[in-house]
Amino acid sequence: MPATHSGRLVCAMATLVGITLASLITAALGNMMTFNSSEQAALAVIEREVSRIKLREKAATILVLWWKRSNKLKLTRRQEDFDRHTLRREFLEYKLDTMQEVEDLQVVCTTNSDAQHAIHTTPANRTHAK
Repeated sequence: MPATHSGRLVCAMATLVGITLASLITAALGNMMTFNSSEQAALAVIEREVSRIKLREKAATILVLWWKRSNKLKLTRRQEDFDRHTLRREFLEYKLDTMQEVEDLQVVCTTNSDAQHAIHTTPANRTHAK
């Protein structure tokens, strides 16, 4: 503990500088970890493709159960545990996941490609291309 006023002032200033530096570092790391628009579009495409795979699996399960039940074939224990309503709900959820964001992704990709096209076709770049 400092005994003089100047020592206390130095401690207070060091505390404020430390807090400021810690907050700046935290903000910089937070900004680095957020996705930019092209990364968000790529993540949305990946999530949509995963939903398509799950949609196909649910559709196949529903078709197998329908086929076995309509032909009075024996169901496995796992197939007996499936609930029709739960399967239908999951199927519709995956279907909605695959259908949404297609338009949004096209807008983002179009905006990005327009921006890249504008960068590449500036007057300075056109003279170098010739």
